[in-house]
Order: sequence, then structure tokens, then C-alpha cells
Amino acid sequence: MKSIITAVLCGIIIVSISVSIHHFMTDGIGDKANMSLGVLTTVQGIMSGVVFLVTRFLDKV
Repeated sequence: MKSIITAVLCGIIIVSISVSIHHFMTDGIGDKANMSLGVLTTVQGIMSGVVFLVTRFLDKV
């Protein structure tokens, strides 16, 4: 069960990273693109933090 949850969360992170890369490639450099890219990287940071905390919590359970 732990490994399933970890795999799902890692998959979400990989998808968000690939989406942000694709977004960056298509939009190019612009004020709007930079702002949305910043939002995406912030979301990725939060997601990786959540995954880290969840995996730590699951190890204790």
C-alpha cells in the first residue's frame, strides 16, 4: 500500500514537471509565461514537500 501511494505521488510530480517544461517550450519567454512558470515551479515544490512528508509519515506507520 505504501509503495502504491508513493508511486502515485511521484507520478504526479513527474507529470507536473513535464507540463511545466512543455509550457515553457511552447510559450517561450514573456511576462505572462514567466509568471505562470513561477506558479508551476512553486506548485512542484509544494508537491515534492507533500510527497516527502507523506513518505516519512508512512514509514512511521
